[in-house]
Amino acid sequence: MMAAIKKYKPDEEKVNRLIQDLIAREFAKKSLDKGKIPGPEVLEFCEHKQINLFVLFQVYQDWNSYMHRIVHPYFDFEHVEVRTALDQFLNVVSQHIYISENDYRKLLESAVFNTVKLMLNPEELLSKFFFGTNTRIPVSVFDKYAGYFSDFGFAIQAIRDYFEKNLVKQVEKADFLNKFEKVIELYEKRTGKPVRNYQDELFRKAFGVEPESVLFKEPEKPEPKPENNLAETKKVEFEKVEIEKQPVNPEQQPKNEKLPIDLFGGSKQVPVEPEEELPKTLADQFRSNQNETENVLDQFSKGNGKTIDIPVHKQFQFVQKIFAGSSVKYKVVLEKIGQASDAGAAQDILNKYVLNSNEINTESEVVKEFVELIRSRF
Repeated sequence: MMAAIKKYKPDEEKVNRLIQDLIAREFAKKSLDKGKIPGPEVLEFCEHKQINLFVLFQVYQDWNSYMHRIVHPYFDFEHVEVRTALDQFLNVVSQHIYISENDYRKLLESAVFNTVKLMLNPEELLSKFFFGTNTRIPVSVFDKYAGYFSDFGFAIQAIRDYFEKNLVKQVEKADFLNKFEKVIELYEKRTGKPVRNYQDELFRKAFGVEPESVLFKEPEKPEPKPENNLAETKKVEFEKVEIEKQPVNPEQQPKNEKLPIDLFGGSKQVPVEPEEELPKTLADQFRSNQNETENVLDQFSKGNGKTIDIPVHKQFQFVQKIFAGSSVKYKVVLEKIGQASDAGAAQDILNKYVLNSNEINTESEVVKEFVELIRSRF
């Protein structure tokens, strides 16, 4: 049997230096428009895709938090005219993502920090990301957030396929971790390589250094000195240095020495949302592009393979207004359309998963634009 996932102990100071170096390099390559990062550049800002996905995760979370605050006790926000006007306003805003350099640096710090944690200790981060302090979550929550992973995406996708095939409605944390371990074992059998090779390769590609460069090193124990060359050597046991700390509040840190925010740690719980009906047996397009990981997922169909390229600001709009905020549902539907053999097959998919929903207004401008965009690809 191959080795299990290697668990690393990162040194916080070394990780922080790594983060600041990477951010400096990325900004040095960019020519910003008035010191801002527009929407289309969010998914391409860093060379390593996972970092960009975690930035996008934070943008969506902040957006959703803001959305829930647009209410007032003196006004009827459920009135059809108010909802229509608000929808139009949000549609316009979603097309104009424009983040200042200072704000983007903060987003990047958190995104890179959590990418490092994902590479070094994936089980720990995935557990915190999906479950927080919960012991179980609806499978709809797992589906909704699974799209934010490209690193170890092959494992997330394999687990999603299992849950879908077995009609799982509630995901137990213990069951998720058990399935993750089994997928890793399968990966090692089929590739003939220990998964730590995959971890190390991810780290090298993203940061240009070996994982060992950011690991904590235990202080060396001094050689015992015999007394008068006759007394027995007294062994001194040193306490292990505790490094598994929660990130410190940035306001309590000296300037330029603050640690990034752990998006998924502490007592913060993953929001539990109502279960939603999702398309069946669709592959999540956010997956690893490495051939060896594709071998683990034999069920991935190459199909016709049409690429559905949609600008990021439009993606944000479509996810919010057509797919009820579920980026995973949006992406898996697009992938199925991408495998369609012709325009008729694509239309059938649109009808089944989008247009036939009672919650969709097929006459809205957003829906019409989405449909026309899809049809234009065939």
